[in-house]
Amino acid sequence: MNRLFPWTAMLALAIAFSGCSSVTFRPQEDRRLNTYADAEISHDYYLWGTVGRFEVDAEQMCHGRRARQVQTLFTLSDQIYSIATLGIYTPRTLKIWCY
Repeated sequence: MNRLFPWTAMLALAIAFSGCSSVTFRPQEDRRLNTYADAEISHDYYLWGTVGRFEVDAEQMCHGRRARQVQTLFTLSDQIYSIATLGIYTPRTLKIWCY
């Protein structure tokens, strides 16, 4: 077997998981916020994100205030965990901005 195969396979996985992604929800047509979030939590997903369910009460996270923006991210640290476990453990980060 080719001695380069393991390294090329790892490089291909690293490239596949290297793209950052995010989904942003805003209840109103405000522009996207780039300030520090009021709350940030991480949630566990498994098997490349196909297994796992997570629900969050944004009002509870904002301590009774309304949520201004909710964003889920696949951050660099999330990607490192995913690559290190070959996709078995795939965390996601959730950020919430409050009024």
